Amino acid sequence: MSTRKYLTQSEIIRLLTACRTSRHPERNSCLIYMCYIHGLRASEALSLKLSDINLESRELYVHRLKNGFSVNHPLIEEEVLIIQEWLDVRNTLLGAEKEWLFITERGTPMTRQRFYQLFSRLGQIAQLTLGIHPHMLRHACGYALADRGG
Repeated sequence: MSTRKYLTQSEIIRLLTACRTSRHPERNSCLIYMCYIHGLRASEALSLKLSDINLESRELYVHRLKNGFSVNHPLIEEEVLIIQEWLDVRNTLLGAEKEWLFITERGTPMTRQRFYQLFSRLGQIAQLTLGIHPHMLRHACGYALADRGG
């Protein structure tokens, strides 16, 4: 098993492709994409509320943990589409009136444990040989920013 702590861009694409075969492709794609683009920790992503997203101004308010700076992040065009697809499905689910962005089909907030299980399963489907975990998306964001000179 490799000790690499991040996923490459091609591995992210494979994970997002694997989401299409999952039971909740819109939610899973949105969750993984947002974690990658914004460098979110699992707990930060799962604590997002509907009120943290403003599709009109194309902003996401990120409540950082571990003494990080909570700030507004811009939403990119592709991300807005992915979020809208998830919200369209989410609005049909039990618990759609709840404030959490990422809910289960039972209408409860998604847990970290469920996210880890889901992520591991998607990694198997994507045939990733690393022992992957959601925090690798945060590291992937950092590497992607560095590659672009950020």
